[in-house]
Amino acid sequence: MTSEYVRVSASEKAFGHTGLLNGQLELLDIMKKVRNYRTVRNEELMLKIVLKAKIGELLEAIEKLEKTLPESYFKAEVPKAKKERMSAENRKELEELGLQGEIDEIRRKLDRLQSGRW
Repeated sequence: MTSEYVRVSASEKAFGHTGLLNGQLELLDIMKKVRNYRTVRNEELMLKIVLKAKIGELLEAIEKLEKTLPESYFKAEVPKAKKERMSAENRKELEELGLQGEIDEIRRKLDRLQSGRW
């Protein structure tokens, strides 16, 4: 098995070298973004834990407040029939539209957004 060598011109060498360096830069940028993502994600997790603790404290405070306040015997009824009827109508419309209808509706909205008529 013999080795063969190929002569590379200076311009090809420079082009290859710049490509290699650009690739290294992109990899380093990606590594930097991944590290930043990890720190932001850890920070988010800590904030979620703190938020959950605060919500628990608020729920306890609300329970204490409800126990100390006098009870009201007057309760207004909320008309649920209208709410249920609206949701039933919305469900009917969605079923009638179907998947293709929804796609067409979204495309119309996009066209309106792009033309500035929104």
